[in-house]
Amino acid sequence: MTFKTVQEEKHFQLFTHIFKTRRKYPPRGKSLQVNAFDFQKYLSGLYVEQEVLDRLLEQRDLEGASLEEIKPLAYLNYPLQDEVSYDQQKVWPKLLSTYFHEIFLKPLIPDAVREEWRRRFTTVGYSPDYMLIYLGQKKPLGASLPALKNDVMESRLAGCPLTLTAEYRDSFDYLIRTLDVLKQIRSGSISNLPDIFMERLKQPLENKKRRYAGLNDVLKLMSKRARLEKIKSYLNPDNMEGGKTRVLKNLETLSLFGFSYGELREIFLTVVGHTAMGRILAGKMNKKALKPVSDLGRTHDTQQALNLLRYARLMSMAETLASRRTGMGQEQFAELFDLYESMVKVVTNRDMDWDRLMDEEISAMGGIHHMIVRKIRGALEDGRRYARFLGALPGFLRRRMSLDEAWAIFHERMAHRGRNFLTMAEAAVFAMCNA
Repeated sequence: MTFKTVQEEKHFQLFTHIFKTRRKYPPRGKSLQVNAFDFQKYLSGLYVEQEVLDRLLEQRDLEGASLEEIKPLAYLNYPLQDEVSYDQQKVWPKLLSTYFHEIFLKPLIPDAVREEWRRRFTTVGYSPDYMLIYLGQKKPLGASLPALKNDVMESRLAGCPLTLTAEYRDSFDYLIRTLDVLKQIRSGSISNLPDIFMERLKQPLENKKRRYAGLNDVLKLMSKRARLEKIKSYLNPDNMEGGKTRVLKNLETLSLFGFSYGELREIFLTVVGHTAMGRILAGKMNKKALKPVSDLGRTHDTQQALNLLRYARLMSMAETLASRRTGMGQEQFAELFDLYESMVKVVTNRDMDWDRLMDEEISAMGGIHHMIVRKIRGALEDGRRYARFLGALPGFLRRRMSLDEAWAIFHERMAHRGRNFLTMAEAAVFAMCNA
């Protein structure tokens, strides 16, 4: 390169004495070979304190000093920041491709800057980097919320209308808890779950031949758990929108973070429930609510139908455990697998329907009386006994009772309530039989 004026070369020489450049450049009064890094730093106009200049020049005026007078000055070797540790022309397209279709990415030197450089120096075969300019077109969203909602609600897999879905389920926390439960199932670390149930639950996770297509998208979601955590913090920094970050209202945005349509569909299904199995376990519905999924199963061949039901059982189990803070008891595990067996009977036997199946099950239980007693007792025992005990505990302790004594008295009271409970069940049976 060649400097157009002696004053420009003096400024460059002073720069090399102040900063630790890659090379030293003794003044020659003619063209120089300059390291590109050094030259870029010189053009960036780094700030230097006046006292540093005064100390280096020993109070002399730069304008009056000659190149020969600058040459013997000391080298202060102030460090220069290294160049960017990555190639921006390679990284930008990768980073922005999530959101934009690239039209072009190229260096840009404004005319005013180019004219200033032309007055100061000339270069051969090199143009200093000034800035990069990127032009892109915004990508369309990978999915729209209305389209996803319509797809899920018509899939015959949705367990609950969106208007009746519990608020806590529409959150990143619940989605991530569900994925964590699936990971626990795959590793066999669910407490209280008998080994035979665990092995059957794990089958679609481990055996591709027993895996329904939707589960492949669930597995991808499991691998993206950490990404979901980060996105959650991006969408709701410092919990500005409350303690729970909503999933459904941000579902379209997730497509810009690399989530496929199938993954978004599985997220929606997790919010509303994969089939009504979870609501049946909670005592909110009866088995007839599984008719949509059994009808869907009948549209497949036997192997695919069974894969569908295994998928429904697995996801319902994960969603139910993610919904509960106290886990599930043995009776609830058994009921989940009983629901699965009922679906298998209906799907694989064209002569069977849910009305006939439920009539057979009622007869096998000894009639409607025993069935109602079992259902009501299960609902009452789902955590309520412990809640009542904890509520009564302060009164027991004030009477200086030990924990064991308090528990014994509580059980005695509950036994009395149990007799009242049987009377309530008798009344329910009478009402149903005479309706």
